[in-house]
Amino acid sequence: MRIRRAITAAALALGATTALTVPATTASAVPANWECEASSFCIYHGENGEPPRLALRKGAYDLGGISGGKLNDHVYSARNISGKAWCLYEHAGYKSPIDTIPDKFQGKIADHIRNRVSSVKAC
Repeated sequence: MRIRRAITAAALALGATTALTVPATTASAVPANWECEASSFCIYHGENGEPPRLALRKGAYDLGGISGGKLNDHVYSARNISGKAWCLYEHAGYKSPIDTIPDKFQGKIADHIRNRVSSVKAC
């Protein structure tokens, strides 16, 4: 009888310890700084999805004319959950393609083009 009580007490103590060390989980796997509407292509000024941000379902002919031009030549990261690839262009009007962002991409834009993006659209 004593052995059972000792085993039960040890099991309860172990269970309590385990419960205290389990990390809390969040409902969303995407950090707040990668906010992007469903089925959209999002571009960000920050390298890790920090705002300002622009969510697109259609192209942006001239980033200089949207949101006060804050993202024109200042696209440092992107998240693509649109279901298709998106093309980045050096000039407004979809001129001079410089990169393609595949579907399901989330991350930093290549250093050599991030200060050059002036228009974007699905390819």
